[in-house]
Amino acid sequence: MKLRHLSLALLLLGAAPPARAAAQSSAPAVEPQHAPRHGPVQRLLRDRDRLGLTDDQVARLQEIDRAMEEQNRPFVAQLLELRRELKVQPWFPRPPEEMTAEQRAFAHEHFERARPLLQKIRENNRAAMTRVGQVLTGAQRAQLREMLHERRKHHEHHDEHDADHPDRG
Repeated sequence: MKLRHLSLALLLLGAAPPARAAAQSSAPAVEPQHAPRHGPVQRLLRDRDRLGLTDDQVARLQEIDRAMEEQNRPFVAQLLELRRELKVQPWFPRPPEEMTAEQRAFAHEHFERARPLLQKIRENNRAAMTRVGQVLTGAQRAQLREMLHERRKHHEHHDEHDADHPDRG
C-alpha cells in the first residue's frame, strides 16, 4: 500500500474510534465519547427500518457488533498509538515527495506496523458480517446486497470525481 493511502487509513481510523471502546478503556479517551461509529454492523443497524429488521434481529446484531468491537479494541488502540507517534512529527502529514529520506523511512516503518493491524480488523469485520448473514433472512440479504451495490456505485462516482480534481484526492 502506498504511504499516502496508509496515512489516510491511519488518520481515518484514528478520527473515529469506536465510542464504546474509548469509554470502556482504562486509558484516557482519545476522541470524544460521542464520536460516531462507522463499523459495518453499525451501518447495517442504521438501515434497520429499510431492511425490516425485527427487535430480535437488532438485539442479535448488536451482540455481534459488541463482540467485533471487543476483538478489534486492541488493534484500534495500537493504530491510535501509531497515529499519535506520527502526528507529533512536525512534518506529518506531508506528501512523501516532500519528506526527507529519514522522514519517509520513519513513516514507512509506522505504516508497515499498521498493515497487520488493519488486516486483523478487516478479518474480524468479515467474520462478523458472516455471522450477520446468518441472522438475516434471504430477502434481507438480497436487500443488503442491493444497498451495498448502490453505495459502491456512489463511492465510485465520487472517486472518479475526485480523480478529476487532484486537489481533492
